[in-house]
Order: sequence, then structure tokens, then C-alpha cells
Amino acid sequence: MSDDTENLEAIAKGTAAGLMEPFGDLIKALLEPGAKEAGLLIRDTIRIYRVNRACRLLERAKTMFEARKITPQPIPPKLLIAILENGSLEDDDDLQDRWAALLVNSSDNRGKDLLPSAPEILRQLTPWEVLLLQNCFDAMTMDSLVPHPHPERQSQLKTITDWQNELLSKRGFSQPSMGWHYDFAVMLDNLLRLGLLRTKPLQGDEVDVHMTTAGYKFIFLCQTWTGERKTAVWEPKEAIEPENVSAKGR
Repeated sequence: MSDDTENLEAIAKGTAAGLMEPFGDLIKALLEPGAKEAGLLIRDTIRIYRVNRACRLLERAKTMFEARKITPQPIPPKLLIAILENGSLEDDDDLQDRWAALLVNSSDNRGKDLLPSAPEILRQLTPWEVLLLQNCFDAMTMDSLVPHPHPERQSQLKTITDWQNELLSKRGFSQPSMGWHYDFAVMLDNLLRLGLLRTKPLQGDEVDVHMTTAGYKFIFLCQTWTGERKTAVWEPKEAIEPENVSAKGR
């Protein structure tokens, strides 16, 4: 039995906390003094937090499976463990919904159309970066001959401008100084670094920005989509939304 399989079984049986025992002293030393004074044990803290978040993750996944009327199928252990481990640590509900969707969509594809790098990519993204990727995905127009768009042929400059304006006007990014300018630059650099967006030189010093095929597939697999899939693009209007989050906050 592989180590991954044994760890997965430990998670399923609720005994995974024992794997952290050798590192208890180190992690305790990293805790806030108040936590140590309160007598909190690291394994209990981790167990409570991760169990609560894991329960929410699996509940969201269960809801998506039921809404789409599909039966869960096995996922390669390496991918499944990465999704469960990272998803159970995610404290942002919107992003955790993406982890749940990745779990459901990876199961639904049954190994035929997986993206093994998706957990590592999603782990490195902020909600604002995912919002931009979703907006880019939603802005895609379909090819007249095939049910897939051509991401590299479609400029996302307007989408990026609209995203920046939304964050400034509705998401609290407006600041007395120009600090927000650097926030946007860092987020765009991160999406470029991960290969989800790409620049293309235009005339002079101007550049265009488009979504890569990898970026398109990544968002495709992280869609909180329900209903009958009619094309390769999942309709955002049918996405499962938390009760306290607007459609723009996916």
C-alpha cells in the first residue's frame, strides 16, 4: 500500500492527527502565547479547524453532486489527497467552493480530462485573482464550428479594466495613495507567473493580455456549476452561490 493511500485512509478514519505528533513541540512553539496559555493542544486545534472546514467542503461537494445528478467516481489518490488537504485548510468560503467544485468535476471527468496541477494553482490564488479569471472565462465567445473558445485569440484588456474598477468601487481597494496600483500589478504578475494569463506585444510599447488554454481549463474545472452540461462551457448563471455572496463574488 502506498504512503498516499495510507494517509488517505487515515484521513477517512479520523486518525490523521497522529501523523503530526513528531512535530508537536515545533508547532506549539509557533503558536501565539495566548493560545499556549489557554492550554490549547496543537493537534486538537488542527483537528477542530480542519474537521469543520473539511465538513463544509464535503457538504458543498455533496450538494453539487446531487444538483448535477451524478454519482461520485474514484479520483486518483494523488489528486484527491491534494484537494482534500488544501480544501480543508481554506478559510475563504468562496475559494473553498472552488475546491469542492474541483473535487466534483475531477470525479465527473473520471480521469479523462483532469488537470493534476490544479490544486497547486488554486492554492496560490487569492479570491480577487480567481474573480478575474472567472470574468475572463465568462467573457469568452464561442467558435462557430466547435463548442470551445480560442482563449489566445481573445483580448481580456477590457475585462481587466472592468475588474480593477469593480475592486476600486465595490471591494474596498480604493486607498488615499497609489497602493492599489501595486496590488493590481502583483495579482496580474502572479496570474502571468502561473501561466493562466499571457501578454502579447502590440504596436510600440502596448501589450495585449489573453487567457491561456491552461487558464481556461483551470477555471473550467473549478466551476461551481450545476445542471445539465450542454456545451464545454458551464453557464455561470447556474452556479451554486453561498447565500451571502453575490454572483460577482464567485
